[in-house]
Amino acid sequence: MTWIQAPLPLIVIPLFMVVSCTGISTPLTFSLAMRNQKKHAGSASAFLGILPYLLGGIAIPFVGIAGENTAVPMGITIVIANLGGLLSYLLFVRKNPSA
Repeated sequence: MTWIQAPLPLIVIPLFMVVSCTGISTPLTFSLAMRNQKKHAGSASAFLGILPYLLGGIAIPFVGIAGENTAVPMGITIVIANLGGLLSYLLFVRKNPSA
């Protein structure tokens, strides 16, 4: 939408959809990840707690790489992160018969 200079509502609506889906899926994902961690629940919780900050810290330079006047790098970073999540699911969860 930013490449074609779309009006603000056409940019905000897809961004709202991505952010609201993240807010819904993150707690569910964390609870499912913690389900099988009986003896290592503390370590697993600490890892899941630091992971968003770590990945966010890695993504921040890429989001702002073109300056503050364009949202294209943010969109590309969101697409790459979503594809990474899909790849993680396909590699680790889908092939695991216990999941």
